[in-house]
Amino acid sequence: RTAGPVLVKQRDRVKVSARSGALVVTIVGEAQQAGRAGEVIKIKNVDSNSVIYGRVLSATEVEITE
Repeated sequence: RTAGPVLVKQRDRVKVSARSGALVVTIVGEAQQAGRAGEVIKIKNVDSNSVIYGRVLSATEVEITE
């Protein structure tokens, strides 16, 4: 398990990015669970209400996992 402090708390708003080659798409998401750096957590896209999973990069950033 990943050690370290919890960076993202449940219900935090985070910047969610997805990369495909040189293209980077960014949305705003709401964390559905808490997470530490490197952990994969559930995120809700605030625009579409769809649920996605992303890896915690910092207290404000999550990257989509494939």
